[in-house]
Amino acid sequence: SGSKQQHFRNLHKASGIAYEDMLFLDNERWNISEVSALGVCSVYCPRGLVDEGVSLGDHSEWERALVEYEAVAIKKRTRQRRR
Repeated sequence: SGSKQQHFRNLHKASGIAYEDMLFLDNERWNISEVSALGVCSVYCPRGLVDEGVSLGDHSEWERALVEYEAVAIKKRTRQRRR
């Protein structure tokens, strides 16, 4: 419970990890919007990551999230190289 945005502020402060280097997965759109505002790569996973009736071998939500995160990381590296 509590603000997801505040959780990420606390994580950032404690770890020193930049927001844009963080990944957040959630099944609630308002949490995605809130955390995205900080610059965190946030991926909406409507079924969650563990769903009754879904085989443990079904990694589709994880895979989608990781592909999206990697796309953001590639864009960031490309921007850094151009500087």
